[in-house]
Amino acid sequence: AEDSFAKGHIRHAVNFAFPKEVMDEWSDEVMDGREKEDFRQLLGEELDRKIVVYCGFVKCARSHNAAICARELGFTNVYRYPGGIHAWRGSGYALTTD
Repeated sequence: AEDSFAKGHIRHAVNFAFPKEVMDEWSDEVMDGREKEDFRQLLGEELDRKIVVYCGFVKCARSHNAAICARELGFTNVYRYPGGIHAWRGSGYALTTD
């Protein structure tokens, strides 16, 4: 996920990799030692801010896992971009490597 993100991502996006497979619950082992609180801090304090998550491709569950986790943390304005970065790029929208 880090390599893909470095090659190009939507402007202002931040990378917090979740597993490709659907997670039933948070697991520090599956999350490589990262804690749920790390994700909450990344998302900030404003529970009604718009959060859009996306994956590299359609069949990846990373964005699903991120959206579910954000909702569990109390965020109320969470959306998944189902086509992922592939659809974004295919629609002609710009990517950045910043």
